[in-house]
Parts: sequence; C-alpha cells; structure tokens
Amino acid sequence: MQTSYDVTIETGDSPALLHCLRALAFYSERLGKRGAIAGASDGKWRAQGHRATFRFTDLTGRDTFLFELKHLVPADRYAVAEPASLAEAA
Repeated sequence: MQTSYDVTIETGDSPALLHCLRALAFYSERLGKRGAIAGASDGKWRAQGHRATFRFTDLTGRDTFLFELKHLVPADRYAVAEPASLAEAA
C-alpha cells in the first residue's frame, strides 16, 4: 500500500546501506515507530531489485529522512525513486 509519505530508495547491491537507511528511517520517525521500516526487509529489498520502501506517518518524518540521507550518504550510493502517488498525480 502506497501512502503519500512513502519513499523508495534504490541502494544497489549494498545490504550495509540498507541497514543504515533503516536506522535513519527509525530516527526520522521521532518516537521510534517501526512502521517506517516495514517495507524494507531484506527479502523485499532483494525481490524489488535492491529497492526499499520506507513508510512514514507524516510529512515531517519523510522530509527528515530525505534531508539526513542527502547529508549523510554520498549521492552516487543511492537513488530516490519517484513515489507512485506523485507519478499518478502528474
């Protein structure tokens, strides 16, 4: 299920980066809600071609995640996929 606060990140073949992104998503949700990492299991990540979807409960959580991602991880290590909700609106 896609929500307007989801973001999908393509990591390439780097399980270590996936685990770092999980921690960043957990941090970004503020109160430690585990829902943010529900779409980012190892199995789903592999099945989706090294893409993980992080689900946030609000815009602040998602924006915090993207802001920190940009500042902590070199841009050549990941790609942000266009959310389906934005693609459908276009």
